[in-house]
Formats: sequence, structure tokens, C-alpha cells
Amino acid sequence: GHCSCDYKFHMELVEMNEEVSHEIPKVVEAGVSSFKVYLAYGFRLTDREIYDAIEAIKPTGALVGAHCENGDLIDAFVADKRKRGELDVDNHPLTRPAMIESEAIKRFSTIGAALEYPVHIVHVSSKEGVDEVLRERVLGHQVTCETCPQYLVLDESRYKLPDFEGVKYVMSPPLRTIQDQMALKDALVNGVFQTIGSDHCSFTFNDQKLMSRYDFTRIPGGIPGAEERGIIAYDVLVNQCNMSAVDFMKLVSENPAKLYGMYPKKGTLAVGSDGDITIVDKNVKHILSIESAHTKADYIPYEGLSVTGMVRDVILRGHHVVQDGSLIESYLGECIP
Repeated sequence: GHCSCDYKFHMELVEMNEEVSHEIPKVVEAGVSSFKVYLAYGFRLTDREIYDAIEAIKPTGALVGAHCENGDLIDAFVADKRKRGELDVDNHPLTRPAMIESEAIKRFSTIGAALEYPVHIVHVSSKEGVDEVLRERVLGHQVTCETCPQYLVLDESRYKLPDFEGVKYVMSPPLRTIQDQMALKDALVNGVFQTIGSDHCSFTFNDQKLMSRYDFTRIPGGIPGAEERGIIAYDVLVNQCNMSAVDFMKLVSENPAKLYGMYPKKGTLAVGSDGDITIVDKNVKHILSIESAHTKADYIPYEGLSVTGMVRDVILRGHHVVQDGSLIESYLGECIP
């Protein structure tokens, strides 16, 4: 009763033991089709725990995705920065370099390969990360991956903005270089990625992020962006990179539906499917702004970004819920079993 689109839950595994192992089949039976593990943060799993998690998930056929950064190395880099008193926000990306993303991708993929089970890498942010995914595939390992719009249109210069504006862009992995952006776009066009996510976190600027502006390690990580995800990806890939509309649709609809156990109910227009349709007016040029956004956060990271293309109409299971850009019917969203 609180959501205006259909949704499906996935489960984060922040601990792994015999009890959790026994619960996993019950969770899948209840409708969860994907699990996420972390190789970073305080609740990260060890390599052995990730191995045990994949082993428990394998009989269910559910997707296993991972946040891939080396948490131990991040802790070491952060401790070094703290010792030196270098806690301004522009130090955030320095404690999470691309090499620790690629290392973690290698390690997670190796664990999956050891169990002969496919794995999924979420929010790949760098050229090094893409290169590692490709190397794993050459080895015959089953690896799918995702990137996000922020890594296509924003870069590390945002951390040097005046008036503490840089705290808005604290996320993990962090924003990278222009060269990384180009590599990600090229990989998307060439079919390396299967999906485009948002990694949406609706932290506020004034009440949450700004509170820790003098210590980047305490700034809540993540940015709002679920609403802007589709249209930014459309503008970058279809308008700027000449991707076909069909290939774009696969990235944002068909492939996710298949990976997350919703196809053919979702992700296609066919007899028996839900009949969800988004109509984009490809000729409308507009500026993204918090003033027109629908978010709990008090900012959007894409403020002032010009895009061509706007969602005009949305049909949800036959209900014309968005007309001429306005939400007409609210809260019709259902949990997808």
C-alpha cells in the first residue's frame, strides 16, 4: 500500500552460520530470488563464509551478487588517513582505489568458480573492474555484472567541490575518472554488462551527510537516484553512444527480470506477461533538479544535468498510472512472488 511500482525483495547476508544456511531455502520459497554479500564494510563476510553462503544457495538456483571491494585494505587506508589527520571528503576515493575493486571481483569470482556457480558483481565502477570481469570470463567462470548511472556521468572531481558539496557524492565504490567513464560506456555498448542499477540510498544532505563533513569516514555512503536511473542511462547510451533501443531495453528490463527470477512475468511484452509499458518522449530536453524530483532526500546528485528524453506515460499491469509525466494512480504496486 506504499509503493507505486511492482517490487521484489532480495536478502543481504551479513553473517553466515549453520542456522542461516538452513533458513536460505525457506527464504527462497517465500519469494526471495537473490542474495547479496559484502567483501567490504564491518558486516563483510570472510572468504570461507562466502563459500558457505554460495554452497547453501546453490541448490535453490537463486542469484548471488556481491559488493566487491577489499574491506581489510580499506580499513588500512582509512587508518593511515586518520593518523595523518587527512579526513576531508576528497580523501574518500583515495581509500577505495580501483585496484581493490578488481581484486575483490577476482576473489569473489574465484569462490563462485570453485563451486561451479554463477556470480553477479553489482555496481562495477572502474576500467580495472571491467577488465577483471572479462578475464574471469576468458577463464570460463560464470560472471554477470551491473553498473550505475552515477559512474557514467559524474567523476571524482565532485569530491573537491566548495562548501562541503562533495559530501553528497560519498558512495562506495566512489566516483572514478573520466577514463573510467569511457571504459564503462564502451563496455555497456559492447554487451559486457547485463544490468544497470541505481544503488539508491536516500540519505539527506543537511541532516545526515553534512553532519559528518569534517570526517569522511563517518559520512553515510550512498546517493539517491532510482528515479533518474532510467532516463540518464537512456540519454547516455541511446542518444550519446548510439545503442539501439532494443539493447537498452534488455539492460533495464529484460535482463534484470531474467536474473532476478521475474521473467516472463516481467521484462517482456508477451501473452501472459504483466503488460508493463514505459513510454519515453525521446525529443524532450530538460534539466534534472530536486525541484521536480520525487525523493525523500533533500537533493539529487544529478542537479543541473541536461538530458534528452522524458518518461511520458507508464502502464502498470494495464493501469495507466502515469499520464503526461504525472502520477495519476498511486500505490498500486504489488510484491512479485
